[in-house]
Amino acid sequence: MFSFLKGRIAYKKSDHFVLDVNGLGFRINSVLPLISRLPDSSQDVIIYTYMVVREDMVAMYGFPTQEELAVFEMLLGVSGVGPKLAGAISGTLEPSVFAVAVVSSDIALLSSVKGLGKKGAERIVVELKDKIKGASFDNVSARSLTGGDIVSSETGRSKYNEACSALVVLGYSVNEANSAVTAVYNDEIGVEQIIKLALKELI
Repeated sequence: MFSFLKGRIAYKKSDHFVLDVNGLGFRINSVLPLISRLPDSSQDVIIYTYMVVREDMVAMYGFPTQEELAVFEMLLGVSGVGPKLAGAISGTLEPSVFAVAVVSSDIALLSSVKGLGKKGAERIVVELKDKIKGASFDNVSARSLTGGDIVSSETGRSKYNEACSALVVLGYSVNEANSAVTAVYNDEIGVEQIIKLALKELI
């Protein structure tokens, strides 16, 4: 129903906040790590929203970035993950951290999210990793504008592929992932930082 809302934070609670949009107060479900990042009531903020409508409930979930919303929507497609848990995961782990955790099968990191156990984390990894099965990341395309190969080692190729795989997990196509990672790739920085920079390219 609503793609996003723009307004000022009226007040915050531990599991939700209220956004004042021209005098209308919208209750938006969230988690404390995300709520603590929101500004005070002195400035406008854009919140990207998702409305959950069921027979027994109507609830709105909101996130400061489109990437966090994308992770939330993706998690809703995982068996056994409802909106409350999806909101907890996407509100606790940054998109780049979440994507790396899935690609590297970091069950410990995923299960550190409140409400997500080991079996749930394993299910998320298995189901979302299916998205990158059969994907081919052509390292030959990872070249600078001058034509030089920007991936200088086997470790670099592994890091490049991992960053591309993580972007595919976040919903981007193989071509989009390749192009974005190629544009920002640097042997001197880690996979998570590469993903963050690549996401900025894709916005």
